[in-house]
Amino acid sequence: MHGEASNADGSVAVTVTPTGAVVDLRLTPEATQRPHTQLQRELLEAIRVATERAGEATPAPSAATRRLPPPRPSAAQRRRSRH
Repeated sequence: MHGEASNADGSVAVTVTPTGAVVDLRLTPEATQRPHTQLQRELLEAIRVATERAGEATPAPSAATRRLPPPRPSAAQRRRSRH
């Protein structure tokens, strides 16, 4: 699953994975004419929104695929680890 987002005028657009890894970045010539600090803010905001969307689009794991915690050590294993 991926998430996508862009700034208000569409001059900055990103596609990310649910972990926030950027897999596509699109900038129009207009985006590169902005002050670098504004472009930076717009990029970071688009990445943040796209990451949220990717997380919302990712289905929750089912009970069968969810990782279970490791088994608790037996009494004998606990005694051995104390020595």
